[in-house]
Amino acid sequence: MINNQERASAGMTANQDTYVNQMTEIHQRYAQDQISAVKAGSEQAAGGATRGTSITTGGINRGASLEMRANQAVLEGSITAAGQMRDASLHAAKLHMASTIVHQISRDAARRIEQGLTLRY
Repeated sequence: MINNQERASAGMTANQDTYVNQMTEIHQRYAQDQISAVKAGSEQAAGGATRGTSITTGGINRGASLEMRANQAVLEGSITAAGQMRDASLHAAKLHMASTIVHQISRDAARRIEQGLTLRY
């Protein structure tokens, strides 16, 4: 159970680290696209506005696409972690049930043995 929880936790941590790294990269690319769009617009005067808008839109769409992919990775990691937690919880419940049954049987056997050993007058 602890292994499953540790694996789930490690998986969630890894997913979050991946998400942070991808989001950082996305925002850096987005900033570079914005800078490129501004430079292109200022250098081309009249025609630059249309081209700059096109580049900006492309950068935004690209950033949104990368963010969607990052969110998908987080979602998949969360679903996997939730499944692992569910499986670990079910396994823990089964072990607890077995422990309770063994405890009750042992307690009953001990009580019966004790009753059998008492002297009866």
